[in-house]
Amino acid sequence: MRNTSSACLFAALLFTAAPLSAQPWDTPTFFSPRPGEDIGIYLVDFEGVDDLGFMGIWRQEGNLNLGVRLGIHDDDRIAVGGEFYGPVRGLSAPLLMSWVIGGGGTFDGFPWVRIPAGISVGALFNAGNLEIMPYVHPRVAFDYISIEDSDADDSELNFDLDLGADVSLGPRWVFRFGASVAEFDAIGVGIAYRFGRRLVVR
Repeated sequence: MRNTSSACLFAALLFTAAPLSAQPWDTPTFFSPRPGEDIGIYLVDFEGVDDLGFMGIWRQEGNLNLGVRLGIHDDDRIAVGGEFYGPVRGLSAPLLMSWVIGGGGTFDGFPWVRIPAGISVGALFNAGNLEIMPYVHPRVAFDYISIEDSDADDSELNFDLDLGADVSLGPRWVFRFGASVAEFDAIGVGIAYRFGRRLVVR
């Protein structure tokens, strides 16, 4: 009986309360198959949330490919997360692919912890002085929600899909568009500054 009750509560949170008042920390991902070494700021519109959210993402490449992010959702909801990633080699141009696995959470009222894993697949095209990289990013995520003062904590696997594009604005700047269109809907845009050197972690 408890398992049935907690599963129903989790489903209700995901399909009603979550879209109305919360979003996962990783939507949209803004993760192309060639993520680069940069720091960016993004404006995000979450479905069912009146206020826009803000997100900062820093990624670095080297012998350790690492990304971290911090977001503000709906004024006072904090989202934090990190990711490890790497390229999938042996593909024919212009096709590109990278794998990614992450972990993080959204915190306000109840903690919502999420561990996503997936791949990003896209292609690089030259359009005059611009480089454009459209991509898709499917992933599976383990979600765990803990309700304060309740024993109805539960977990579930969910499928998510992002559509996005990176547009290079010269050697240092890149414009990014991202949209999550599966389990949780969100759309965002932002700009990132690319660093001029590669960071190597020893």
